[in-house]
Amino acid sequence: MSMTTVGLSSNALVLIGDSPIATFSDSDGGVAAEAFYLPTKHYLLSLHPWTFARKNFTPSLLSETPDELTGYSYYHQIPSDLIKLWWVFPKGMVYDIYQDKIVSNYDEILISYVYDVDLSTIAQLSPAFIFAFECLMASKLAQSITENSTSSQTWLAEYKLAIAQAKSMDSQQKPPVSILDAPFNEVRGGGSSEGFY
Repeated sequence: MSMTTVGLSSNALVLIGDSPIATFSDSDGGVAAEAFYLPTKHYLLSLHPWTFARKNFTPSLLSETPDELTGYSYYHQIPSDLIKLWWVFPKGMVYDIYQDKIVSNYDEILISYVYDVDLSTIAQLSPAFIFAFECLMASKLAQSITENSTSSQTWLAEYKLAIAQAKSMDSQQKPPVSILDAPFNEVRGGGSSEGFY
């Protein structure tokens, strides 16, 4: 299910008892919704490695190099659409982020990150994510438009439940990681299960 920017915002306005909108300029509610839309989207995208908003990328190696006192040798350019960096490969590598650069001792890296996705282009956008988005928008709009703090708190509570469900449902789309080695369990029994029964 995909949703337009205006559609998501209109639904949030309806939740607080305001009129639906077809464009952001339709009403004061539309203008407020436009102001809240991007910060709300970026905040929600940063909370979880959403499967619909994640991509892998090999960032460009920059000719500029870090100061040798940092202990690092290379800079890589962070992509301009990055919202939240989740993983850097090779796994276990030591790295840091300086402004818009990843600094490390590897001349080639792969990153997995959540990007600034246009929600209207995602055909399989989770209904749970959509509802969480609308609830958080409703909480912000209720305070801004109606100045009703009770309504704002109600939608904030709904959002907290919805975002937990959305994260859980999204995580279920990935297979669980198997534990291949369990040294702590092996040590407990001296490497075998003898003596436990």
